[in-house]
Amino acid sequence: MLNKNLKSMASSPIIFQQGPLILFGFSLVLGTLFFFNFSPVFDWISADYEPVFIEYSKNIFHPDHMARVMYWGESILLPIIAKLVGASKSKTAFFFFCGFIFLLLLPIFSYFALGRLKSLPKAFLFVFLLGISYLIDGGGGPDSLIILLMGVAVLSNSLPTTFFCVALSCLAHFSLTVIAVAGLIPLIFFSPLINKRSYALKIISVLVIGLLIGRVLLELWFWRFDYLHTNGRIHYVLDAGLEFFENRYLKNISQFWLTPKITFLIIFGIVVLYFGYLKRGLFCLAALISLMLAYIAMFFTVDGYRVFAVAISAPWIYLLLVFTQSLNSSKVVESTD
Repeated sequence: MLNKNLKSMASSPIIFQQGPLILFGFSLVLGTLFFFNFSPVFDWISADYEPVFIEYSKNIFHPDHMARVMYWGESILLPIIAKLVGASKSKTAFFFFCGFIFLLLLPIFSYFALGRLKSLPKAFLFVFLLGISYLIDGGGGPDSLIILLMGVAVLSNSLPTTFFCVALSCLAHFSLTVIAVAGLIPLIFFSPLINKRSYALKIISVLVIGLLIGRVLLELWFWRFDYLHTNGRIHYVLDAGLEFFENRYLKNISQFWLTPKITFLIIFGIVVLYFGYLKRGLFCLAALISLMLAYIAMFFTVDGYRVFAVAISAPWIYLLLVFTQSLNSSKVVESTD
């Protein structure tokens, strides 16, 4: 698909011939600017503490007792990759490894977006809107890796790729992957890009199977290394109790609702109103459901925006994809052949 687009650009003016490279460069520059302006990675490098994921990476193939009983023990993918590439040797190496994953997000998304949208201007708009509205911190946790996997799962036209990415994301953070997929499913089902509900159900079944296989792989890991928990973050929430999270929420209600940043909320509102204007009411409702799921995920944690960002990752990327695809299009529906 993307190759056909590139061939068609070969006979176009020079700016369109170089369009994919310009798009890639634009996305890389945009991601770099956000990284240096919003990421606390350098503060973390200079801090006098070492995050648990660094030690977990060092011992990932023989996890110690703490990893086997704490809720963060279910996040095995980032520590495994860090160990294999040698990023766990020092705190600086680990944080720059996480930062490198962050810098890959927009360039990789731009590649897949160009293939899906088949339009260079629309791909530019997609990357720009995603970039300015979605300022994740790119720090020393699995966040960027999950967002990368879920973004590729959403943007890819290949169902095996979607399955593979969802299953891997379960190994990076099962709980948040479930929430991201749960928010994505109603958007897929009511999507204006899909003209057959049977095809939408096919995509949804791939997402669910990816979750199930990912969980099976995680359980096998727990069994192999004698983990004492199998419910990860859920166990943490149950131990803390509802009152703990209610008190945190009531201390600053406005800050809670504005955590995703004004830019995100404005763009989200514009997109939903746009589809309301197109009389896509169920799709608008699906978008609001995904937003509420992200807020609920953030409510039951102490990590604030980073949890919201991961939970909204797949729904938000898909919502922007549908939005940019529908602009100036006489027919919004995408072929499912």
